[in-house]
Amino acid sequence: MGIGAHNFAEGLAIGQSAAQSEIALALMLVIGFGLHNATEGFGIVAPLSGERVRPSWRFLLLLGLIGGGPTFVGTIIGQAFVST
Repeated sequence: MGIGAHNFAEGLAIGQSAAQSEIALALMLVIGFGLHNATEGFGIVAPLSGERVRPSWRFLLLLGLIGGGPTFVGTIIGQAFVST
């Protein structure tokens, strides 16, 4: 849930840059945050690989939604509320 809150703020930055027609900046933020979050994801799920019972794909999808969903929500909110 902490990663989700962190990713919400990243979504706000993406939405703000897109709302101000800074599409190149928004694209770079999406790429940069994507790479950044991929490395975080490995660190989060790596301990699960040592468990005797491996997590299901459904469980991993749920974790992805909890961590990544707020990025999408933040982007929508950041796009809607612009501060010049």
